[in-house]
Amino acid sequence: MYPSVLIIGKNSFIGKNFFNKCKTKRPTKLINFKNFFKMKKRNLANFNIIINFSISEKYVNNKYSSVNDIDCKIAEKIKDLNILYIFLSTRKVYKNNENIDENNSKKPSDNYSKNKLISEKKLKKILNQNLLVLRISNVIGIKKRRLSRIHKTFIDYYFENIKKGQIIKFNKEFKDFLGIGQLTIILDKIVEKQLNGIYNVSLGKKVYIKEIIGWLNTYNYSDVKYVNLNKKQNRDNFTLNNKKLVNAINMKIYKKDLKKECKLISKGYFKNKS
Repeated sequence: MYPSVLIIGKNSFIGKNFFNKCKTKRPTKLINFKNFFKMKKRNLANFNIIINFSISEKYVNNKYSSVNDIDCKIAEKIKDLNILYIFLSTRKVYKNNENIDENNSKKPSDNYSKNKLISEKKLKKILNQNLLVLRISNVIGIKKRRLSRIHKTFIDYYFENIKKGQIIKFNKEFKDFLGIGQLTIILDKIVEKQLNGIYNVSLGKKVYIKEIIGWLNTYNYSDVKYVNLNKKQNRDNFTLNNKKLVNAINMKIYKKDLKKECKLISKGYFKNKS
């Protein structure tokens, strides 16, 4: 029997995409976090899994405060129920390196990643074994205007620069990426397996920034100006080790699928502009 899933984050980019994937296979409900706190415990008990995609802007930008921690508030409400809670963390909790596994050194560098690490520890105390922490790498996908943009990602900055008619010139800088389509498939398999513990969610392979920009720029026939990366811009190089996840869900994650998604994004964006 498929597990029933409650998805919190009606205006979330990843949440909306995951809901569209999930609803075709199992009982699934999508709500916002305000409606979650109005739900009675007897109704929450109908779900096997809860996953939250909503986030407070103050949680992203400010130092940790329990007032802004939506995840811990959700956990406190469900701690007496036998429900698996999926917490979306970030690869930014780690010290930058290559092939980072789940036990590698932690060195969060901004308020967002520091807060995520604090939440991970607090959630573990509240939920014990009913917790799954997913440390996710950079996600590539087009956000609709009405969806949340509290937290900017690589692709947001890419399109901001494209609108200015420029592309940042990268040399040997690399990161670990996942297409939104790849991520929703991975989340679907995670839900099916009802995993718990901590997992890296990533491509697990080195992707050079100039490489992914080339894919995203496939259908851009306009003249663009290449500008040098300045000292303040992100030069962090990293890759996550995803072997624990790949083995748990029995799924291979390919770079060619990321490339395909990037080219589809390029086609959709630039063809609509022409």
